[in-house]
Amino acid sequence: MSDADDVLAAEFVLGLLSPETMSALDSRVQRDQGFAALVERWRKQLAPLDTLVDPVSPPDDLFERIDQAVDRLDPSPAGTVTRRAGEGVWEPEADRVASKQLWHDRLAGRVTRLVKIDPGGRYVGHHHPADETCYVLEGELQLGDLVLRAGDFHVALAGSDHPPAASKSGCLLLIQSAV
Repeated sequence: MSDADDVLAAEFVLGLLSPETMSALDSRVQRDQGFAALVERWRKQLAPLDTLVDPVSPPDDLFERIDQAVDRLDPSPAGTVTRRAGEGVWEPEADRVASKQLWHDRLAGRVTRLVKIDPGGRYVGHHHPADETCYVLEGELQLGDLVLRAGDFHVALAGSDHPPAASKSGCLLLIQSAV
């Protein structure tokens, strides 16, 4: 597990995350024994804090106020969005395959995400109702007889079918596809 997973587990235990992220992590706890162990470790470490103070409910608008304060500190130029490397939640997609959404363009009905395939990971073949682009950031990805390496770009055109994908060494992909 990474340092980011450790921090995420602590924030999960403390209930500091958005309801959507809490729900996604609750599902991850059920599927990922390593992450579940981190969560349990944090629960045990933080349990004594419960006895030190009386419970207090935060104001209803607290997260909105925090978001507004963070927005004021964001150095991104107006009209842009920045996703930092440590932000977001890796969601399991298959054994040894996880993805993290970077951007959802609701108007275009497209999503941009990172896909991480650990060594030996496999991804099932699937149909593409719309174009899907793939840029290999790290490692190697095998699609049938085709091997894609870091720096390679691949497009699965609308109406095409992908064979199962696999990575012996592991890889990191930048994917843009229809929602």
